[in-house]
Amino acid sequence: SLFADCNSLVNINVLNFNTIKTTTMYSMFRNCEKLVNLDLSSFNTSNVTSMKSMFYGCSNLTVLDISNFNTSNVKTMYYMFSGCESLIDLDLKNFDTINVTDMYGMFQGCSKLTSLNLSNFDTSNVTTMQHMFGQNFSLNSIDISSFNTSKVIDMYAMFSDNSNLEKIY
Repeated sequence: SLFADCNSLVNINVLNFNTIKTTTMYSMFRNCEKLVNLDLSSFNTSNVTSMKSMFYGCSNLTVLDISNFNTSNVKTMYYMFSGCESLIDLDLKNFDTINVTDMYGMFQGCSKLTSLNLSNFDTSNVTTMQHMFGQNFSLNSIDISSFNTSKVIDMYAMFSDNSNLEKIY
């Protein structure tokens, strides 16, 4: 919760942060609702196990480049991008989700995203996908063709309130 609820923060420079020993980024930028720019290219996330609510409520972020994130040890992505209602693009092709067990509300309320390609996600250990894609009013297509849901016990409202969703792969 390092910057949680800094709701007047517009810009922040974290390029000199040394995150090599960081194990949790839980709620790191939660409710930084006026944050417009966030450069996380210097973040080393190789030891991080929790990204729970990391960007929750960052409602003014339009682009978030996290292509350098190493998520191989992450266990929870609960509400990770929830409430990022201005995000228009989210590239997660480098995400390694083999150890993730919780994706509850991960993309809930990302209402400007028109498509999501999660074909590289390994969900073989995920048990919770409740509200994962809920309230994504602009979402037109989603690629979840690689999803393994054999351990999932909760999919309640997984695609709720997606009035424009036309294609699920």
